Amino acid sequence: MRIAVVAPVVLPSPAPKYGGVEQAVCDHCFAFGELGIPYTLFAPKGSKAPKGELVETIEPTIAWREFSEKEAFDIYSPQLTKKDFDVVLDTSHEGLPIGRTELPVVKRLMGISVWNSGPIPAPGKLQYVTESYYHWRVTKEKLTFDSSVNNYGIDLETYHPTENPTRDFYLNLSMQAPKKGQLDLLNALDRVDDIVIAGEDKL
Repeated sequence: MRIAVVAPVVLPSPAPKYGGVEQAVCDHCFAFGELGIPYTLFAPKGSKAPKGELVETIEPTIAWREFSEKEAFDIYSPQLTKKDFDVVLDTSHEGLPIGRTELPVVKRLMGISVWNSGPIPAPGKLQYVTESYYHWRVTKEKLTFDSSVNNYGIDLETYHPTENPTRDFYLNLSMQAPKKGQLDLLNALDRVDDIVIAGEDKL
């Protein structure tokens, strides 16, 4: 199994001091590397591909630009062939590999899609994956197609706020927005004895 991983172009993967989509992409790559699965990450300059290959595309755009993913796609698309890979894991925003490669595509929707509609899933050719059951439900309601649910996981070691904590706890700083998935986190934390939520209560 040889995997082509397509990253968003706004920030490098992983992005310094940021734990969003780009960190999830890096976590995927780290897992592939640890499992000995050959992969190539197509990502903006400054990205890292632990135990894999990196093809840098364009400079990180920092802010969204309409044609930025097209610029990156023009660079990496010639490599998306059955000669080089078996499957594409697409975490980009636009999903440009869909329908533009002969390879099967797993489209990981890393947020609420901006599409008004999208290509329907096709067994063996196109599979959608969402991050949570909330994400699955919203995607089904908005785009009318089904998806698999796969929580990509969190490296808890990165959430230790200090080397010598006086209490055994993890720290999660995040905007409390319904679409960000905190409800899944709170459901999980409901099974622990000690939880502190700081900030404005909008849940």
